[in-house]
Amino acid sequence: MHREKRPSMKLRKLVFAVVMLAGCGSSSDLSGFVNQVPPPNAGAASFIDPTSRGVSGLTVGKGVFVAPFARIQLNGSTLHVGDYSDVQDNVSIEADSARRVQIGDQVILAHGCTVVGPSVLGAAGAAPVFVGFNAKVEGASMEPNSMVSPRARLAPGLVLHSGKRVLPGRNVTTQQEADDIALGKVVDVLPGDVAFMKGVLTVNIDLAAGYEQLAAEDPSAVLGIGPDPITPIHPEHFLPTFNGKPTRDETFPNRVVGDIGFADAFSTFASLLGRRDSIRADEGGPFAFGGQFRIDDEVTVHALEHSKISVGNNCHLGTHSVLHGGEDLNDPTPDVTQLGNNIEVGERAVVFRSTLGDNCVIGAGALLDSCTLPPGTTVPPNTILINNVNEGTITW
Repeated sequence: MHREKRPSMKLRKLVFAVVMLAGCGSSSDLSGFVNQVPPPNAGAASFIDPTSRGVSGLTVGKGVFVAPFARIQLNGSTLHVGDYSDVQDNVSIEADSARRVQIGDQVILAHGCTVVGPSVLGAAGAAPVFVGFNAKVEGASMEPNSMVSPRARLAPGLVLHSGKRVLPGRNVTTQQEADDIALGKVVDVLPGDVAFMKGVLTVNIDLAAGYEQLAAEDPSAVLGIGPDPITPIHPEHFLPTFNGKPTRDETFPNRVVGDIGFADAFSTFASLLGRRDSIRADEGGPFAFGGQFRIDDEVTVHALEHSKISVGNNCHLGTHSVLHGGEDLNDPTPDVTQLGNNIEVGERAVVFRSTLGDNCVIGAGALLDSCTLPPGTTVPPNTILINNVNEGTITW
C-alpha cells in the first residue's frame, strides 16, 4: 500500500543525510526548526515494553517510549525518564546509589547504546539530546542540544557542551577533545541534526501512544510476534508472515512486529534466533528476509519511516549488532537497505542505510553508514566506513 510522505519528514532526512555524510560544514538553512518541548497535549501517553528489564525504581514522564529489551540496571537507585524521551531496543543503563543517571526531556537513546552513571543527559524543558546506535556515554554528561553519533564514546568525567556532536566512532577521552573541533572528534550541531532529532522524537512519541492503545485493547498484542500499532505513518495493522503464513504468537520470547516477510517456516526461523532480539517494522517497512536468516543475542532490526529492508539468503547478524534502514541518497533505490546472500555481520557492528553485495563480511564493531559494497567485500573489525570512505578505526 502506498503511503504519502510528509514533506517535513522528507526534508529532515535529506538534510540529515548530507550532514552525517559530510561530518562537518554547512547545511541548508533550517532556521524554522526550533528546539522546544512539544505542546502539553502532544503524545501524553507513555509505554514501557513488557520485555524491558530492571524497571523497578523507574518512573517516566509524558510521551515516553521504552522499547523492547531495554536493560535498566539501577542497583537500588532510581531513574526518572523525562517527557518525550525514548529508550530504544537493547539500550543498557547502568547505575547505582553512587553512580546515578539523570535523563531530562527529549532525550533519545538509540538502539543498543549504553549509558553508565554518574551521567546527566539533557534537562527538564530543554532542547534534545541524542546518543546513537551502539554508542557509549560512560560516566559523562551531555548538555541539551548535544549528540553522540553511532559507535562513538564519551569517556568518564567529561561534559559534552551544548551545540557539539561527537563524530561517528570517535573515542572522546579528554575535555579538550570534547570542546575543540580542530582535534577532529567533535563538530558543531547543525540545523539538519536538529531536524533529525525532532523527527526521531515525533515518531517515538507516536509509537508510545500507539503501543499504549494497542495494549489497552489487547495486552497480548504487545508480546512476542504481533501487529504494529496504529500511528500516523502506519495507519493499519500488519502481522509478520513466515513462508507466506501470517503469524501471531504472544508466547514467543523475542519481539517481531509488523509487516515483515520471512522465507522460512516459523519453526525454522525460531530455531535460528538468539535471545532478546527485536525486529520491528512499526516505523519503516516492509521488511523481507530470505531463508536461513540467523541472529545471535540482542540484535536490533529497525528502519526510519518510509524506508525498507531486504535481506537475502544465509545471512547472519552477530550479538548486539544493529541493522537499520533509512534513505541512502547515494543509491539508485535509496529507500531500501539491502543485504545480498551469505552476509556476515559481526558482533556490535552497525549497518545503517547501506547496500551490501553477496558474500560481504562486516567485522565486529564496524560502522557502515550510506555505503554500497561490491560482492565479496570484507570490512575489518571496528572500521568506520561512511559513504564508502574509510574514516578510521574505532579504538574503544
